[in-house]
Amino acid sequence: NYKNIDIPMLVFESRLGLLAFGPYNPGIKNKDVTNGGTYTELGHIDVYTGTTNLEMINKPTLDWINAHTNTDSVVMQ
Repeated sequence: NYKNIDIPMLVFESRLGLLAFGPYNPGIKNKDVTNGGTYTELGHIDVYTGTTNLEMINKPTLDWINAHTNTDSVVMQ
């Protein structure tokens, strides 16, 4: 059941996601939900494989993971 998910969530919104579903509304149990960005200039697959993926998605994701990780087990610097 979606409302019982109790882990932090990071969300990136693309143009297709906004058109298909509207602004993201998590509705999960955990209140730690971060919108990593709303990218109306990106398509759905661009979020994963686009030419700006490293700067716009991957780096912020790594920073978010490290911020949500015990300092003794940081993923990368």
